[in-house]
Amino acid sequence: MIGSEIIGRDGINQNPYHLAVDQHKVLRFRQYTNIKQIFLMSLIHGKIYQKLRKIMYLSETMEIILLGL
Repeated sequence: MIGSEIIGRDGINQNPYHLAVDQHKVLRFRQYTNIKQIFLMSLIHGKIYQKLRKIMYLSETMEIILLGL
């Protein structure tokens, strides 16, 4: 891929067009993986994910976190 080495190196923008294309690809990939992860969590790890969300929601103080462990 031309321009893929631009992102994540020195922040040097050698070619704005390729940088924009690569950023668009990265955004599309992130969006796809987020949807995929949410789908897999709800499908396979639904109950575990709900418990983790409850723990994360309730553990506002360190005491609740330690009690949860």
